[in-house]
Amino acid sequence: MMLAMFMALPAQALEFVELDLGNGLRHFNNYCVNCHYHDGTGSAVAKKAFRIELPVLLTRKNATPKQYFKRIMYGGPHMAPMDWELTARDVWDIVYALPLIRQHRPSSWQKQHFRQWVEK
Repeated sequence: MMLAMFMALPAQALEFVELDLGNGLRHFNNYCVNCHYHDGTGSAVAKKAFRIELPVLLTRKNATPKQYFKRIMYGGPHMAPMDWELTARDVWDIVYALPLIRQHRPSSWQKQHFRQWVEK
């Protein structure tokens, strides 16, 4: 776990103009779709397997990109940590892609705003 925490530090300090939407979408399709489905609403298979109602991505009103980063990177209830498979930059790319996946206007999640989200 200590190694994973160290790996996350450079991404939190990186200039967010380097975020890659295409990379985020590729990783979402490779790692997240089985549970979160293509639109982030949660797959029927995962709901049945976990016997819970999965949260729909981006519906928590006060959630920040930093909170999504931590959940993806280090896991949480019913979610495996991805720090063994993805780099911190890959996880930030997924977070940056979430509004597009949910078909929301990402106005508050534009690259220039990510630094303020990370500092919260």
